[in-house]
Amino acid sequence: MPGVPSGLGCDACRKQKKKCDTAKPACGRCERLDLTCNGALQKRYKFKQLYASETIVDAARANYTPPNNDGLIWAISIASSPATAAADSLRLRFLATIVPSTDFKHNLAWSYGPYLQEVPRRLGVSPSMDAAIEALVHAHHDICQQKPVSVIFVQKYGKALRTLREALQNEEIARRPETLAAVMILLTCQGVAGMSGNGHVGTGHAQGAIALMRARGFHKGTDDFERVMVVSLSTSVLFEALFNPSIQLATSEWHALLSMVSDTEVIFNYLACFPELMRRGKAARYCSIPDPTLVQEARANEEALRRIIEQSRIAITSRKALSPFAAQARGGPYTNDAPLMQHVLCVLFGLGIVSACITSGIDLENRDLYAWRSSSYADEIIANLQDVSEWYPIGSGLHHFALVTAWLGTNDEAVRTRLDEEMAFVRNVTKRESIGSWDTSDGKLLWMAKELRLENPP
Repeated sequence: MPGVPSGLGCDACRKQKKKCDTAKPACGRCERLDLTCNGALQKRYKFKQLYASETIVDAARANYTPPNNDGLIWAISIASSPATAAADSLRLRFLATIVPSTDFKHNLAWSYGPYLQEVPRRLGVSPSMDAAIEALVHAHHDICQQKPVSVIFVQKYGKALRTLREALQNEEIARRPETLAAVMILLTCQGVAGMSGNGHVGTGHAQGAIALMRARGFHKGTDDFERVMVVSLSTSVLFEALFNPSIQLATSEWHALLSMVSDTEVIFNYLACFPELMRRGKAARYCSIPDPTLVQEARANEEALRRIIEQSRIAITSRKALSPFAAQARGGPYTNDAPLMQHVLCVLFGLGIVSACITSGIDLENRDLYAWRSSSYADEIIANLQDVSEWYPIGSGLHHFALVTAWLGTNDEAVRTRLDEEMAFVRNVTKRESIGSWDTSDGKLLWMAKELRLENPP
């Protein structure tokens, strides 16, 4: 096609006119010379639009039809992005981290949300989102090269924070989905770079995301980008809210937030009850505030969620067992999504642990039953470790949540030792001393385990 370069080597090799071996995630020459490699095998495009007014961007959003993501078949739209030299360079480097040709081990969209597939077409529109993506690209490069966090990432991350603060000064800009995306991308940076908070889980980005959502209003997004982004936001914020007292939402607000995801995703309705059940449970347990319906509500919520998990386990197990020939006989496509199914199972088991632990702190008469259930889920996660560990460093990002909840859900020291060994392996592979909430040095996980069972006074 005229105007489109046919070479598939990385930019560094092309610039020096050197042969590129097109290895992933960085080619051999760049790795040997310690150069930043934007990834090979990427088709280069020549964009014609030289500016992007807000009218053009809004028109592109209005006319956009979201891709039909069936299985692992992804469609990444970049045609409506503004074309500047800086935006083009950033777009190409970011695309290398999310396109389907990038394997699961190094694919950001695989673990951190399909909303990332919608980001390339919006680059050049929001300085705060552009700066956040720049930081994320460097964090991705560092971890894929199995290097510690680099100075340049810290600089880019600091710039992204400053740019986001400036965007939040303007009320109109703060309400845009790109600004919320910038917060979500910084949360992703936090996970990829192995950043942990002080005192409580997280570094405050989830708090900022909730503040933006409140200012925007808990109503459904106007496009697929915003809707899918809220899915990723809801689950991460919900888990952090269990341990971070700074995130305070009423049950009605949680339901309003999670109703933005989908009216059909019933599981989110049960997850939304967790923070309020913990608050009411502590009030009844430590402040002697009568709450006659609390125990019954907690039991019903745990039972309903447990049924969903068991039904999902059966469905996922049968799908994993489906052979290519069986899929063809059914008339449907066969996709190698066994790793995804493994991730989903582990996350569901983690949610079961959270539910059982919270209920054990409320329904004291049946505490042993819920302790057994949470330990059983932890054993299930242990059984799935071998299947997921091959997808480090990026592809198993969702598994970190399952590992943390498994540690919280069991009192068996042998199981906890096995989980500690797994996280030691992760730290060795990723060259990250801190992975998410995993930090046993100062008793953080022990505090979290007690908090989940309502054993810490308010």
